[in-house]
Amino acid sequence: MTHLAEEIIENYAAGKLPEPELEIVEEHLLICVQCQDQVEQTHVFIQAFRSASKRLEDSPPSAWDRVRDLVTLHRGVTWTAASAFAAVVLMFGVVPYLVPIGSRNPQRIELSAVRGADTSASHAKTNAPIDLQLDVSDLPASSLYTIEVVDSNGQVLHNLTNEAKSSKLAVSIAEPLPAGQYWVRVYGNSLKTELLREYGLKVD
Repeated sequence: MTHLAEEIIENYAAGKLPEPELEIVEEHLLICVQCQDQVEQTHVFIQAFRSASKRLEDSPPSAWDRVRDLVTLHRGVTWTAASAFAAVVLMFGVVPYLVPIGSRNPQRIELSAVRGADTSASHAKTNAPIDLQLDVSDLPASSLYTIEVVDSNGQVLHNLTNEAKSSKLAVSIAEPLPAGQYWVRVYGNSLKTELLREYGLKVD
């Protein structure tokens, strides 16, 4: 037996089916138990969704309330729609509370060669990603540089590659670094056999 399409069932449950199709659908529902169940589940979902929307207007629920309501809406035909709704809830209701303040806007840090006895290091903040801009104007030309970020214990935290544009080599560190002293090393090849420069970076 051929069953009703999901779109037709949803329109029927929502009362949006035009009159010519309505009679055909109802005749089919008289003899098809499976489609009857699908209509009932869809109707329950629509009613629950409308109820949730009404509660949202009256008193906005917490992110956890929205997730809990979503799980109990229904367990059948419209899981695709329910999953999409869950993704929106998680994206806009939960994620903003998990991301540290300031982490959405990377901080731009310029690293220049240390000359003479000057051992000062560039400073970055702990609560945001870092966009490093390395001055490579007087380094040997390379089609692809390798950049290491090393902590004060000598542990390599990041191993990145990029090509220089003009006299700048851009490197992005998406995960904020803890407070401490770091070293940014530039190599002329991917094997890291040729150390060209080491920059100091202080995170506080």
